[in-house]
Amino acid sequence: MKDPKYRQSQLDSVHDEHIAPVTEFISCLSAERQELAGVPFVAPHYRPETARILSLSSNPGPRAGGEKGSGLLSVQNDDASAERMLKVYAAAGIRDEDVVPWNAFPWFVHEQLPNGLTSDYIEQGVHVLSRFLDLCPNIVSIVAHGGDAHRCAQLLRSARIVGPVVRRRGIHTWDARHTSNRAFILSPQQRRDAEEDMVETYRQAMAHAGLVPREP
Repeated sequence: MKDPKYRQSQLDSVHDEHIAPVTEFISCLSAERQELAGVPFVAPHYRPETARILSLSSNPGPRAGGEKGSGLLSVQNDDASAERMLKVYAAAGIRDEDVVPWNAFPWFVHEQLPNGLTSDYIEQGVHVLSRFLDLCPNIVSIVAHGGDAHRCAQLLRSARIVGPVVRRRGIHTWDARHTSNRAFILSPQQRRDAEEDMVETYRQAMAHAGLVPREP
């Protein structure tokens, strides 16, 4: 997304047939909460109708939803988290059509809550996630990155909220490390081990989803 032409080509394609239902859903979410800064679109290089894995983070970062952001959720964003995820996907053998990104709270609140989401926001977000899953009919694996996403995934599994949907679809969730640089302030060997653990988590998610992971 550092390349203005590439970024514009993605923005110009958010209403293409394969992504239009998700774009419409996101536009409605932004309209529902006009007091907030809006919800970044899912980049159209993804294909939600074929994706079998959902990569769940906390909330959009400044390179996705901020004033200088792309306005898109994408591993092509110009930040360290996106770069790290792109490397993990490549190591595991995940293609754009296999995965779709989302957030525990999809509105851009990073500047107000830089250290994490409130419990109320997480509970609101899990209801939105259940609606988003209706637009991604083949999702059966969710990899949750960081504490906020872990709490969201736990709520998603609960019978009180939308647990029956998860059980009916056979959705399984995995807790993984946050993708930010702060979560990787480790020794070089520990960092390599943490990155490989994340790749292995995605290999497990792929196997559950009927995809063939790339071997180490």
